Amino acid sequence: MDQFLTRKYRLQFQNHLLLLFALLVITALSSLDLTIFLLTTFLGTLILIGYSMWKFSMRLSEKKLLLDDLVLTDQVKLTEGINKNIQYVQKKIDTGHYQEAYEILRKIGLYIHNNEIKELKLGCLNQFYLRKDMQLEMDSLLPEGFSPLFIRYLTDAIKIQRNLVNKNVLDYIIRYEEEIQEHFSYDVFITTAGAALRKKQYFIDYQDFIMKYIHGLPKERIIRLCRILQTTNTPEMDQARDQLHNLIQIKYAGEKEMAALL
Repeated sequence: MDQFLTRKYRLQFQNHLLLLFALLVITALSSLDLTIFLLTTFLGTLILIGYSMWKFSMRLSEKKLLLDDLVLTDQVKLTEGINKNIQYVQKKIDTGHYQEAYEILRKIGLYIHNNEIKELKLGCLNQFYLRKDMQLEMDSLLPEGFSPLFIRYLTDAIKIQRNLVNKNVLDYIIRYEEEIQEHFSYDVFITTAGAALRKKQYFIDYQDFIMKYIHGLPKERIIRLCRILQTTNTPEMDQARDQLHNLIQIKYAGEKEMAALL
């Protein structure tokens, strides 16, 4: 698409430049006086250079406008083409070609962001073995309502890439907390809460949610929480400190490393 727009924009620019040049030549040749001829040629050259520089500086915004015009003009064709691609993707999913289907869906996702596309993408992603070196999506997959496919993907994805957890994800988990509890284990909340501790601000904003599930956090996440509380000396954190203190005394009794954090 970018190459197509670049070619179309370049052709449009060349046509405009050729038209200006033709007007310059006609104006210059129609001049009877040599001084007027030279002056016209000089001013015309400056106009051509100035126009070229202005078009170069405006190329990105004008290419975007050109894309908008093309989309509006060919909206019906684009819709038909995308619908054919979705049908093709469905066939690939039915035959187990999840990788190929997902790559096509990612391209379709640049134009369409509805739940149908998100659910198809999630269906493919849940068939993959997720790895740390993969470029995983998250915000672009957030559904409008409760989606078991999204929760299943979220649980696996944030175990290997904690940075995928952000405010949008935390808000979604809290919004559908009851529905998630009905269909999934507490591992979803524990993993999400643990990943949220990578940022101090997330703990400040979502303290109630995170503290609700600290009993299941692994030791390294408990240590991370202790570090956060040590650098956040506010009265609002007193309840969290007391809760964490009791947890460490019970769960990690006799461990000097953990006792030193109290």
